[in-house]
Amino acid sequence: MHLYAAVKSIRQTLKTDKIMIIMDHEHFATQGLDALQESNEFVRTISDFGSLVKTVHSNHPSPLHSHDPIERGDTLLYTLLYNLRVTGMGKAGLTYLIFERGGGDDPFVHSVDALKIMARFLEQETPPKELPLEFFGLTKTAGDERRQEQIVKDHAYEPLKDLLQMPDEEFTALSQQVIRGGKRPEQWKKGELR
Repeated sequence: MHLYAAVKSIRQTLKTDKIMIIMDHEHFATQGLDALQESNEFVRTISDFGSLVKTVHSNHPSPLHSHDPIERGDTLLYTLLYNLRVTGMGKAGLTYLIFERGGGDDPFVHSVDALKIMARFLEQETPPKELPLEFFGLTKTAGDERRQEQIVKDHAYEPLKDLLQMPDEEFTALSQQVIRGGKRPEQWKKGELR
């Protein structure tokens, strides 16, 4: 809020539009502030905040100031950028989304790709709750989404299978008939979804 007021005042006093804001949500986090809460406050109270933003340091806000690579599907970062877009960022001129590279073997990982996808959906003004699978790095493969979702649900507990005590749901009454007919349970499971 103070930065916005200062830039607005300087622009008015000097009669220039050359003074702009560089947003860095990571610095909000290092000061103990909730970047999303602050961003939501901007949207509620300052309708033109984003119009003064020329550049966004687009790392995921972290109080550790870790400069981790940007992950595909980072909805928090996208929401922060979307809030700036809603208040005018990039609508009257070019805006830059930059990031600081992380460490490790591949400091960029998917950062550039993730930012490109975010920029595309920001230009389309796609609300965070309406982001398609593509935003998360998923694309359609064989079959429709509902079928794939059902397959995921069917196998959701497999990693926990040997850790939990629960009735074995794989052998239903129908599968018992198949076993009595001489087939193995694996054959039943393999043909179940055909």
